[in-house]
Amino acid sequence: MLFLATVAADFGIHEVQLAPIGYRFAVNTRPRPAKGTRLAIVLPGLTAPTREALDAWRAAHLPTGELVRPYYREAALADLMIAVNHELHLDLARAASTDELAAFALDRGGALLAELRGKLASGELEAAPALAARAARFAAICGIADAPALLAELALAHPVEQLHALEHAVARWVQLTTEPPADELAALGKALPDDRVSAGASRAWFRWWWRLAYRAPRADLREAVTAVVELARRECAGAAIAGAAIAEAERMLDRMRAADAARLWAEPPDTVQAFPPARDDDDAHYCAYTAVTHAAHALAATLRADRDADDANRDAMRILAARAIETLRHA
Repeated sequence: MLFLATVAADFGIHEVQLAPIGYRFAVNTRPRPAKGTRLAIVLPGLTAPTREALDAWRAAHLPTGELVRPYYREAALADLMIAVNHELHLDLARAASTDELAAFALDRGGALLAELRGKLASGELEAAPALAARAARFAAICGIADAPALLAELALAHPVEQLHALEHAVARWVQLTTEPPADELAALGKALPDDRVSAGASRAWFRWWWRLAYRAPRADLREAVTAVVELARRECAGAAIAGAAIAEAERMLDRMRAADAARLWAEPPDTVQAFPPARDDDDAHYCAYTAVTHAAHALAATLRADRDADDANRDAMRILAARAIETLRHA
């Protein structure tokens, strides 16, 4: 168990007080830490952050009450992620340099993202509350002002929605802390899929939708997929050749709304071993990708009435991708 504390000094006696318990340890062994130094107090084997547990721990390990190394060291930003009293020491983060805070965000935020993606991929939904608590702590350290409201809203969501939204939020918080905000939608709008094969055979289409899903909360992604399917339905009205593809797009959109997993886009697309991806109707990501792909097939079939097949494939993907961007801009 780890506490944070600031060295105090009075009449030559240096000590630390473990707030909010008010438990004191002397720190006078040489070289003793200077007054005002922030220390990470590491108490291995402590069973609870209570006075009774601390009394028992001190009797077993430090009966004199003199804290010695290796039970303390100078505190680092990363200690705020594990200290039991971190909320009393957030000024440590506010005093950090921009580079120090960015390094913390990349390191601890990266670890948190990896764990979130792992839980999403494996379907371990019971991990959502603990990961939400860690995300809240990470956001507080990074100074993300809108995090408490977002996390309060997410607490009411289904665990799949919560984990997916947490992944998106943490990725955004890392970016905000490490670099100036970028207009990701503008970048995606300038890099619409540019492929002349059928959408289901196009890795460019697959990668583009991964990038969109990565930056969009799941509720917003659902709106984008819905808008894409509706546009394809309108454009293909009366075209018998597109009927089956539209019907399948609508069926997969319905599956996306009910799916309780999010695995397909948990990792970058180049790490997906099989392409096209294996069928997984219980995965919201797979259902989203399949819905928009069938919508693109339908639109391409309709466009072939006045252009060649390759141009129809390319134009269908780009028209639907642009519709998704437009929807997210207004989400």
